[in-house]
Amino acid sequence: MKNIIFFSDIDRTIIHSMKFLNESNNPEIIEYNNSKPISYIEKESLLLLNDLSKKLLLIPVTTRSLNQYKRIKFPCKFKYSIISNGGIILKNGKRLKQWDKLIKRKINKTDYIEIKNNLNRINKYLIKEINLIDDVFYFSKVKENYINDLMSELDNILIDYNWDYTIQSNKLYIIPNFISKENAIKYLLKTEIKGNNFIITAGDGKLDYNFVFFKEANLKFVPKNSEIFKLAKNKKFNSIDYNSIGTLNMLSYIENNIVNK
Repeated sequence: MKNIIFFSDIDRTIIHSMKFLNESNNPEIIEYNNSKPISYIEKESLLLLNDLSKKLLLIPVTTRSLNQYKRIKFPCKFKYSIISNGGIILKNGKRLKQWDKLIKRKINKTDYIEIKNNLNRINKYLIKEINLIDDVFYFSKVKENYINDLMSELDNILIDYNWDYTIQSNKLYIIPNFISKENAIKYLLKTEIKGNNFIITAGDGKLDYNFVFFKEANLKFVPKNSEIFKLAKNKKFNSIDYNSIGTLNMLSYIENNIVNK
């Protein structure tokens, strides 16, 4: 019998901000920041998530920092979690030391200071100072109406480096190519979760694309009109609504058609 593994992005795939609850009639608050509720999930989705975590290996995959991830009050504990866009892997809530060592070696061979100095050229387009997140990638926020100018400048800055960037809403991520969700997943499958696996993936953003569509994935979920939906025109996947009801439908499908089949 195959082991069922579900690798899923978190934000806008499992949990949602208030504006993605317009069709919801039963939301639960799942995250606070400074005592303010900022993320929600359908109550039925919460129950399904807890139930599925007992029947398959559910692995959250996120670009969130470790501190941001810890703010989310999931109803269940996960054996593995992939944090900081793959820069950190947690096992039973603790950092996986072998992965930390591999990433640390690559970080030590990468000139973060030189990249940061070059990135000073884009400060005029940013709302906030560029920060190094969990020692693995840079993050900032872009001023309104300056995204195109910023992209042109970044293309010139990064052309000679093995780094890439993505802008989601006004959030800017500048990431070395060795840091990716896909690489962390492949490491887990090679070292921690060997065997005959049935793999489910789900995600909505550019940073999810490679892991959602990596060759080992058997079943893929992508929200309609999301960033990844627009990039995946020639790919096969299950589309879901880009809101909390879409999440509920996805979890129900996995429960009824995969787990309980």
